[in-house]
Amino acid sequence: MIDNTKFDYTPLDTPNLLVRTGKNVTPAEMILHPFLEPLVRLVMKTQPSWKVVIESANISSDGPRRANTCRLYADNEELGVLSMGLNNKSNHVFELDNHRLKASRQRGWMTTTISMKKALKIILNDFAPRSMKEHLAEASKKISSAVSTAVSMNTRPVRDALMYLEKPFQQFAIDNWETFRETEGANSVPASKGELLDTFLGTYERGQAASSLGDKHNKNAGYYVVLHGSEYIISQLNKRDEVQTLTSDKLSEHMRVRIGLLKLVEDGQFIAGVGVRTNATMFYVVPEEIISE
Repeated sequence: MIDNTKFDYTPLDTPNLLVRTGKNVTPAEMILHPFLEPLVRLVMKTQPSWKVVIESANISSDGPRRANTCRLYADNEELGVLSMGLNNKSNHVFELDNHRLKASRQRGWMTTTISMKKALKIILNDFAPRSMKEHLAEASKKISSAVSTAVSMNTRPVRDALMYLEKPFQQFAIDNWETFRETEGANSVPASKGELLDTFLGTYERGQAASSLGDKHNKNAGYYVVLHGSEYIISQLNKRDEVQTLTSDKLSEHMRVRIGLLKLVEDGQFIAGVGVRTNATMFYVVPEEIISE
């Protein structure tokens, strides 16, 4: 996406042809490379709502820098990369890449063609904005990873603490924690691990809640939610082919409350009985039957 927090975007010679630079950095004098320019101009003419962002250029000793790589955007969503290179005969070729081309390509890291007509056809066919299902499929991997990380981060401290407790007494210690805390058994734990004992009960309860949440996720219970603009793309894990797109006023009470809570925590955090926040637009929400942990 276009990131206005880290970069500045300066129009080159038309409002939808932009040069990306670091914040408060004056862009160098630049032109589109003569080989790339006709295709870029044709794309802008064919898709006037798209933006073309120049990110790199060759340094020229006899004039302005020549832009040779750009990214295409629609409504702030990146559609793909358009650049130029050389083939094995040292002829200039157009290089194209995005998530759809990657999925269909059997080898190589870019789709190349010497034909501007073919390059334009590929761009118009494959550089369209992602469908709701594509948004969800792309987000699902990140959400799943965030759930696994949140569970692991909150169950590992429990495992670390239990390593220093004699196995025959582990359950006894958990059931009689206040008593155990004053025994020689507790005093035998290395001083460097003393903080584990001081916070163990809270750590244990949080680890149990995270483990319960992870079990639900692993059993395909719950929902993946992706915030796309003002709409929520929702997929029930055990019905992946059924995708809903809802505005906030159409969300169920269960979803509205839990998404609202997840918006308040940091990325990668979980809330017992609620779900996991991957980032500001991606969430895992537990199923309705979970009321509390």
